[in-house]
Amino acid sequence: MTRTLPFALIALFPLAATANTSSVFSPEVTAGTQGLEYRSSYAGEDGSVESQFSQRLHFQHAFNDSHRLRIIAAGSRSGDDDISYNYTRLELQQQYLESEVHGWDAAMRYELQISDRPGRPDRIRVAWTGKTDDTNFRVHLTWGL
Repeated sequence: MTRTLPFALIALFPLAATANTSSVFSPEVTAGTQGLEYRSSYAGEDGSVESQFSQRLHFQHAFNDSHRLRIIAAGSRSGDDDISYNYTRLELQQQYLESEVHGWDAAMRYELQISDRPGRPDRIRVAWTGKTDDTNFRVHLTWGL
């Protein structure tokens, strides 16, 4: 019952139950895990800026304990415009340190993003993240073209 309640709320009240469409990624990869996830966010009009609605859908699959592939499709709407396609992104994550062996987790993520929206260029990006449970420490560094 408690697991189905949030999904029912999202279906009934999609704008009231929205969340951020991105986040800092975890370095952990577990073989065989898969996921299909929908995220959305909404920012209401405040007089100087039109309302913004963004959404994304992603599928991910971990091939082993080190490598995970993710495919993302995203779109958005400003004001009363129709929802338009923003980008498709392909991500390959490689975990190279595991807390059970090294005392902390670390991973690299390689991204290729193809955009179809003016002002949103295609990009290539490499990101690093690390995490340890002992200090609740998490760092995320990104660089790219």
